Amino acid sequence: MRIKVLSSISLLILSFSFYGCSDSKSVYVAGAQYNSTTSNDVATVWKNSKSVALTSSSGTTWSEAYAVAVSGSDVYVAGTQYNATTGYDVATYWKNGTPVALTLSSGTTWSDVYWIVISGSDVYVSGTQYNATTGYDVATYWKNGTPVTLTDGTSYDAEALAIAISGSDVYVTGYEYSTATNSSTAIKTNSQRRAAHTNGKPKPAASGSYSEAICWKNGTAVALTDGTYDAFAYAIAISGSDVYIAGEEYSGTDGTDVAIYWKNGTAVTLSAGTNEAWAIGIAVR
Repeated sequence: MRIKVLSSISLLILSFSFYGCSDSKSVYVAGAQYNSTTSNDVATVWKNSKSVALTSSSGTTWSEAYAVAVSGSDVYVAGTQYNATTGYDVATYWKNGTPVALTLSSGTTWSDVYWIVISGSDVYVSGTQYNATTGYDVATYWKNGTPVTLTDGTSYDAEALAIAISGSDVYVTGYEYSTATNSSTAIKTNSQRRAAHTNGKPKPAASGSYSEAICWKNGTAVALTDGTYDAFAYAIAISGSDVYIAGEEYSGTDGTDVAIYWKNGTAVTLSAGTNEAWAIGIAVR
């Protein structure tokens, strides 16, 4: 869902002055830099164009950062890094440069994150974890490192792509497949998953399998589409009592993806269907 940033890499020393400096006009960007020597991406956060590598800048281990949030003087970055011991990419967030590996409910396996938000002293991260027993991805969000599973992982693949907090309510958007047939061609390897993540699309469905765009409110799923065609909910924004969600749905008539946003579950079409389009971000003011 994120755009990967590629550049040559240089040795950088992490310093708390980078994180602790208070500047109301500071711009933070999360991404990655490519190390051409090791052929690995290195998770990176930029503050006002100054970069800091979140994992070894020597590029000995693959990592990428996908989202960033700032609370007071603290900088939180969500991403994924490779664990050489287990052989899996592991969902992680960094607080002021210190990594926090997110706990998995299904044991040692692959996991990924897409978004991070801070509410008071609580850290929420949305993503997915793979259930190696069933062979399905489980839509998950983590609160302060503890996983909350949104799907059971016994029947269909699902992912949690974005998260927002409003008062005591937790909203998560993403998708869930409506049949189990997609498992036969689901992307399960680290390299395939990384490519799908970077290219800005979830893994493709198999023939005859369609995904529903979903919004979970406090763990209860509300389908935004009926599963007739593929649909994905990529981003969410809350304004008062209104919930806005950006995404896409495939048009069976035009044979293209159509950019859509939903306001309180009602779809507003943004593109005509004559060309491919999708909406991956949304803000309300």
